Amino acid sequence: MADEIIESIKDKINKLIERIKENKDEIEKLQIEITELSKIISEQEELINKLKLKCKQLIIAEAIISNHDLDDAKKLMSKMVRDINKCIALLNA
Repeated sequence: MADEIIESIKDKINKLIERIKENKDEIEKLQIEITELSKIISEQEELINKLKLKCKQLIIAEAIISNHDLDDAKKLMSKMVRDINKCIALLNA
């Protein structure tokens, strides 16, 4: 009787140990996935920023070519210079 209880407890402990190992493996896989997804997010954010800059450049180019809204083009260029200076300051920090 006592031997059966001990064996039952041992079986339950072994099952718990196995579940812990499975959970650790799953956690490691999820951490790797999180790292990969974070990298993808960073790359996508960088692409978005590049595309925004390209869009602003196209707006400036169009304004200069069409010779309309020259003041707006100058303001936009000034803003871009300020944004670049902010980025440089952040990189230097």
